[in-house]
Amino acid sequence: MTASTSGGGDTVAFHYVLTVRTRYGDVASADGIAYLDPAVTSRSRFFKELCERLTQEMGVGRLAVTFFDMQRDAL
Repeated sequence: MTASTSGGGDTVAFHYVLTVRTRYGDVASADGIAYLDPAVTSRSRFFKELCERLTQEMGVGRLAVTFFDMQRDAL
């Protein structure tokens, strides 16, 4: 997932992992690298957008987050 930016500074690579469960017991995970501009996008905003995307992809009304982590993609 790449967040669009408008009028910010440089983008930074972040690695994220999100695991969710539906009320029917289905489990799904998403992970990847997101290139975000910290001046424009916050961790909480990215988390909300990622949950909304998974909700739409799974075709469910709500998800229970069982795991989320987001770190700069650097050692």
